[in-house]
Amino acid sequence: IKVPISRIIDLIVQVLEETPPELAGDIFRNGVVVCGGGDLINVIDNYIKQTLQLPTRVGEQPLLAVINGTKKFESDIFDILKQESMHIKKKKYSALIPLL
Repeated sequence: IKVPISRIIDLIVQVLEETPPELAGDIFRNGVVVCGGGDLINVIDNYIKQTLQLPTRVGEQPLLAVINGTKKFESDIFDILKQESMHIKKKKYSALIPLL
């Protein structure tokens, strides 16, 4: 189990190295949230905290985090598309008003 966990640590480091400074600052301030199946690895949050010296915690409902995030993303995209559609309809009809 040590090899997969060290691979997770390596990937976290790689992501942090490629993260824009303003976002990295938030991560260093607010920490890392463990979610998904990684939460099933006992004490992984403490291992990440000790290894990376970052605040680390387990998220709410970690096994549902991916599906809940996907549902939120889908809902947000739907709302954006609905707003854009309404904006296009208003623009289309407002162009016809001078003709009446």
